[in-house]
Amino acid sequence: MKNKMKFAFIVVIAVLVIAAWSMVNNRPASINSLLLDNIEALADGESVNGHCVGVGSVDCPYNGNKVLMVYEN
Repeated sequence: MKNKMKFAFIVVIAVLVIAAWSMVNNRPASINSLLLDNIEALADGESVNGHCVGVGSVDCPYNGNKVLMVYEN
């Protein structure tokens, strides 16, 4: 009888641990607005919205050449 009580207690504890673990791991991941703003800022730099003019010492962000001026639209 004593062994059955110990076994039942261990089974109940194991079920409670598994239930708590699954509740913690199954909640939806939240994405805050700062993360979305950072993603948008990184993606915004990928589009070409300007042009480079002349030959000089400024790095052109669009092709990497040394230019005189960079114009952004």
